[in-house]
Amino acid sequence: MHSVILYFGSFNPVHKGHMAVAEWILEQGLCNEVWFVVSPQNPLKRDGSLIGEEERLAMVRLAAAASRYSRRMRACDVEFSLPRPSYTVDTLSVLTERYPDTTFSLLVGSDIPGQITQWKEWRKLLDNYKIYVYPRRGYPAPAADCGFTVLEGAPFEDYSSTEVRTALTEAAETIWFRMLSKSISKHRDYGTQARDRAADGCNRASPEDMTLYAERGKIHFRAHDFGSALNDFNRVLLAEEHNEEIRQYVKMINEILEFRYNDIYNP
Repeated sequence: MHSVILYFGSFNPVHKGHMAVAEWILEQGLCNEVWFVVSPQNPLKRDGSLIGEEERLAMVRLAAAASRYSRRMRACDVEFSLPRPSYTVDTLSVLTERYPDTTFSLLVGSDIPGQITQWKEWRKLLDNYKIYVYPRRGYPAPAADCGFTVLEGAPFEDYSSTEVRTALTEAAETIWFRMLSKSISKHRDYGTQARDRAADGCNRASPEDMTLYAERGKIHFRAHDFGSALNDFNRVLLAEEHNEEIRQYVKMINEILEFRYNDIYNP
């Protein structure tokens, strides 16, 4: 059975610490793939410095593509189309239904065990999913019998995304260059460059490039332009009829449109 470790986070921004842990996980043979689940809104955080979700997703994709394990990493935007704030247990339910032949585990920092009881249906998570814990500065590893699997020997995340943002704000180039990969440091202003470039790439997509059509469809979907989204998603399904993620998007759009039709014509 295909195994995936889900690395949830805001990735605001993704940095070398994140990538080092993910690469170490793959080197240890703990899973087939690592998916970076970019959270649009953490229910336990109210951070005004949170940059746009599309920009964060674009940076994760850049970082994953630059990794020596790029073929075994994926930036996952599943939570972008779920109710907000997003809850891990709900996301896992969606992914488990969407990928029935995949076994999912979680990867969290050592700060999480101390707050896990604040999570929605946290007992269900502990009982049904393996949760790996990597070290973070200032947070001791949980006890061995607490239901978590401590990753002995995993790289130590010596800085946080908050420190990266501070370094960027203060123009401390020697610091942020150490924290960020080259591909991400080019986006240090967190402007619209990455998002604009992605949209431009989608607009110029060739008929053979289904990845770009899928991405453009998601952009349309999040803008509530369901007709345009449906056109792109149907084009993808013509070439990739077993693409379950895109099928789920089409299903959601059809349900939305059906609801609107009934609401308008059947008051």
